[in-house]
Amino acid sequence: MTISTLPCGQSKPALPTPHFPTRWQAFIWRNWGLVPLERLAYVLRTSQQTVWDSALEMGLAEAGRNSADVWLERGFITVIRANWHLLPYAQLLELLDWDEQKLATCLKEDDFLWQKLGCEKPACEPLFWHSLSEEERAETHRLRDVVDRHFPDRDLPALQAPFGFLGTHAHSPVRSGEGSAFDLKLAYSSSAPYGDPLLDSPELLYPDEELAAMKSWGINAVWLQAILYQLHPWPYASEISGGREIRMENLKNLVQRARRHGIAVYLYLNEPRCLSTPLFEEFPHLRGVGFPHDNSTTLCTSMPEVRDYVEKATAQVFREIPGLGGCLVITMSENPTHCWSHNRGKECPRCANRPPEEVMTEVVRCIERGVHAGSASARILVYAWVWQLYEWGLRAVDLLPKGVELLCVSEVGQPIKVGKVDETVCEYSISHAGPGKWAQAMWKQAKKRGLPVHAKIQINTTWECGAVPYIPAVFLIAEHLTRLKKEALDGIMLGWTLGGYLGGNLALLSAPPDEMARTIAGEKYAPLLGEAWRHFSTAFREFPFTIYALYNAPLQTGPANLLYAQPTGWSASMVCFPYDDLEKWRGNYPVNVFEKQFQILADRWHEGIKCLEEIVRSSNGTAIADQLSVAKALACHFQSVVLQVKFIRLRGSCTTKIQDVLEEEIRTAKSLYELMRKDSRIGYEPSNHYFYTVNDLMEKVINCEFLNRKNTAQ
Repeated sequence: MTISTLPCGQSKPALPTPHFPTRWQAFIWRNWGLVPLERLAYVLRTSQQTVWDSALEMGLAEAGRNSADVWLERGFITVIRANWHLLPYAQLLELLDWDEQKLATCLKEDDFLWQKLGCEKPACEPLFWHSLSEEERAETHRLRDVVDRHFPDRDLPALQAPFGFLGTHAHSPVRSGEGSAFDLKLAYSSSAPYGDPLLDSPELLYPDEELAAMKSWGINAVWLQAILYQLHPWPYASEISGGREIRMENLKNLVQRARRHGIAVYLYLNEPRCLSTPLFEEFPHLRGVGFPHDNSTTLCTSMPEVRDYVEKATAQVFREIPGLGGCLVITMSENPTHCWSHNRGKECPRCANRPPEEVMTEVVRCIERGVHAGSASARILVYAWVWQLYEWGLRAVDLLPKGVELLCVSEVGQPIKVGKVDETVCEYSISHAGPGKWAQAMWKQAKKRGLPVHAKIQINTTWECGAVPYIPAVFLIAEHLTRLKKEALDGIMLGWTLGGYLGGNLALLSAPPDEMARTIAGEKYAPLLGEAWRHFSTAFREFPFTIYALYNAPLQTGPANLLYAQPTGWSASMVCFPYDDLEKWRGNYPVNVFEKQFQILADRWHEGIKCLEEIVRSSNGTAIADQLSVAKALACHFQSVVLQVKFIRLRGSCTTKIQDVLEEEIRTAKSLYELMRKDSRIGYEPSNHYFYTVNDLMEKVINCEFLNRKNTAQ
């Protein structure tokens, strides 16, 4: 692997950073406190003292000099995002201290990061320190004045440093969920690493304290990503299976520890994983569909050798790890796997004449035979994600083998009308409670065949805002759970990589909202807390749901998303870079409706916050401090969506109105900055790390002030 083989896409010119006098200052700003000083100096080819002086000249906090290694261990995706438009690959590797293979694997396997980054590496010129010109120094002093004015207390230590929430695992304050209507209750950790945790950070993957806390909340199963070629040698290219023995030993240890807590471990299998296209020079007969954007190719499952590998590998893994609970199998996802996994089977000469449902259920049959050959008691949950989008969805259920269980996103197929716009929920959602008609149809079909059925929900948070530990729309969650109990389900998956926080709405598994409120706020303030939840639930029903908004709008980044004086031409990418792509954000909602709905949501949300603030005024407030922090952070995100839509709509026209938008966005960014310094959970999601940092929020203020100055100068 060399730099030239790393994926590039079209290599469009990187976005400029005109609110900084130089690009190297933007680099120092975005990495200050995240990457050690000596590494920053090395990348810029200057001295540590020069970097230090340059940082202080811009007004960065002195504490940033002593960055913790935790960012490069637990926040490397945040670092990659921060530098995506600043550094070419060579310098990005220097910053991370990685080789090309490690970065390639991260982009491919760390929750399809390359797709999240937009399948596009911006073309960046090499970045080096240089002396400031007189004009650049004057602009730097102007920048420093902005920082001094807006963040005078920035040198004070944060009440909770980034990642400060790690290792704190709250036990359930209400009765155990053992009497729940659902047999299986499957969850993901709110802090577990995602990409290759069994090799890179096994000590951080479900520690005993977290497992004990999960059990107290009624959770009896957890999951983690597994890639077969990392657990069982791939015969045609064994070098890609390096570290297999270490991973298997760590997995065995995890399974044993979890079982002591009464928790089963499930492997998330999305197989067979595509491989680097050059590898197929040695086995061209197994070549399936190519994906030029990342130089990969699928392994064609119409070939017996591929199916045999999948079956034998799963059998060996389950044989070697006794007590492994089962697996979660997905046949269509952002990761290309078999030739029909991205609906491109017509491009494969072998799969072109085979129905998609036949190809994907054939993969399921291979996994089922393998798993049960290794462990007769292991359970296989087939996650029918996006099957509902195709006319063959129900036929696929009929082709599933006996011995598997069907898992469907509960909300799928739910018709909604928001802002007089008709939509259908096609992804998990809290704002619009399920179950939807498609999920119900799939469950009904599976039950006819005697297959157990499960619902996939998001009990704590969704991509409606994944930057918070939970969304306190409690009555919407309670409504959803009540409906699901009538479906006679065998189990429930409580969230994806986001939403696994041990708290928040999780108590609803064991108690109704009124009891939950009494546990949190006591008898005296429970009614007022319940009123806050009703406001939040009512407000959240106004969310203009569309999959485009979920994945492309600035719902995850909130006010950290920069504003641009001119259209960037960059297309929003999945939960990563919203840019200014309003057309992609709104889906089929007209711009005015999209903006209006988020304003209604934000306004009504503030009514709930008022109730929480009333509890604080009337008591010591500690009981609901957690709720208030999360609610206020959500308010910042929702209000910022409104402001960003307004700015894009107004730019190039009314000077006064744009100034009002910029000033309000500054206030919103500063509010979120203060919340983040007190609550390290804000902004974090396990598979994306921190969506933003305090430096990003400070940069947004600089960005807005710069635009305001340009605007008033016109």
